[in-house]
Amino acid sequence: MKNNESTVLFKQSPGLVEDLHEHSIKKQYSKGSIIVKESSYANSVLFVNRGLLKVSCSREGEKDVLLYYIKAGELSVLSFLGGIQGEKSLVNIESEKDSEIFFLPINQAAYFMRKYPLWWDYVLKMFMVRYEDLLNAVTSLSLKRIDERLLDLLESKARLSQSNTVKITHQQLADELVTAREVVSRLLKQLAQEEVLKMGRSKITLL
Repeated sequence: MKNNESTVLFKQSPGLVEDLHEHSIKKQYSKGSIIVKESSYANSVLFVNRGLLKVSCSREGEKDVLLYYIKAGELSVLSFLGGIQGEKSLVNIESEKDSEIFFLPINQAAYFMRKYPLWWDYVLKMFMVRYEDLLNAVTSLSLKRIDERLLDLLESKARLSQSNTVKITHQQLADELVTAREVVSRLLKQLAQEEVLKMGRSKITLL
């Protein structure tokens, strides 16, 4: 397991880390891979050991709306809830970059809640993090102008990738912001003129 938030959190319980490795199925995903489709059933909890996942939702006939990201050392609380309740997924989960995912069976994840108090604390923390993410998403969609949302999105991607340069197209940004590509292109040009960013071929550098 990589040296991320989870290893710091679990360092006082090596048995938990060993059990997580032993009982999980480990899979590798390349950037852009669909890991969970909306309306599918979950029988395991997704834990990101390495990489970054994008969580979005959609309405029939409409574009996906970006909700939040799941970083290395975090799990998908929605897959946890859906698996326990036997309900369909309400979201799509896609790899934002090459990722390694641990799939922990739902019954094992529930058993860990009883066996390891630290796991219980960790899951509660993840629920709080996701709750804050969803509040931020709702606030952004309902209260912020499109130019503010665009800059917020670019800054978020730069922060997550630990680089000022974000590799992304105007169309991809438009899809995540649920707007037209022409709108994004116009706003990016304006921000470039204001020397907030610099545009390149399928990449944007924040200044």
